[in-house]
Amino acid sequence: MDLDTLTSTPENLPVFSLMNSSEKTAWLKSEAYKILDVLHINDFQSLDFLHEEIQKLDSDEMVLKAMLSGDVYSCAMCSKQYTKAAWLKKHLEKKHDFEFSKPDSARKESNPVQCFLFMSLLLRDTCDSYRMGDGERIVRNAYFEWLYARSLNHTKYSLWLWRLIAYVDAVLSPSESAEYKWNMTVNLKGGVQNNIPNDCCVELQVKNIKRQLNTQGSNKSFKSAQKICMTTQVVEDIMDKLQKSVKSFKPKGSRPEVDKSKDIDQIVQHLRKHGPVKSIKWDSFSKFKNPIAKISAPSLFEWINYNQKIASLYM
Repeated sequence: MDLDTLTSTPENLPVFSLMNSSEKTAWLKSEAYKILDVLHINDFQSLDFLHEEIQKLDSDEMVLKAMLSGDVYSCAMCSKQYTKAAWLKKHLEKKHDFEFSKPDSARKESNPVQCFLFMSLLLRDTCDSYRMGDGERIVRNAYFEWLYARSLNHTKYSLWLWRLIAYVDAVLSPSESAEYKWNMTVNLKGGVQNNIPNDCCVELQVKNIKRQLNTQGSNKSFKSAQKICMTTQVVEDIMDKLQKSVKSFKPKGSRPEVDKSKDIDQIVQHLRKHGPVKSIKWDSFSKFKNPIAKISAPSLFEWINYNQKIASLYM
């Protein structure tokens, strides 16, 4: 399948009328994988490198934990005791020539175009997964989003995404995990692709409650706010039905979606003009680094351990 422009007709297409649904799906998947290979979007060397470094640090941590008895670390070689893991680690290196893993700073050169395409596809897929209410994709993309949040030091989003992953993979039982995964969105309008995240639903609810509270002026109180919170959904449904029955105008709460197909067309034209993604290099991005490649494995490992301890107390 070769396209000169997005609006041109593809060549060498199979006869779809003779194919069943599974064959069509298989063909689309194969074409999608070809595109990923050509654009090198499925190159996860930075992730593989980070995974290997974390595994090394985890092995070192297991060695130290094996020497932990209560609150005291006892050296397996000479039985000398320490209260801190770092002190025991230094003792093993100095006295017993024990070699712990050292972080490797060798990283592959980052490609800004490849990184941009991957992050764009991740954003698009995440938005689509929320609209479709696809919990499997939401959780799968959360791993990448968590790494990007960590690399850019977004503490709030790092904690939120890490908690989401922890609930699905570790904290909840299998049945509770499935229920949590597939109830991350809500559909207030009905129909396909009309789901919104639960957080957005809460914001809409808070907005409605505030609007109704403001109508009370100085008479608002805790009890009135409590009643409004309990009845706001019922009131909204009644108002919607009344407005529909009298055919009154209701202002829209959302803006129309912007058509970005022209932007995508320009991006594709630029990429086709300059050849494969790997050959595109811009001087202005000479110092560019993939956000995931900037993550320090020791600091990430320390952050995970710290939050695991907190989770064991509160989750």
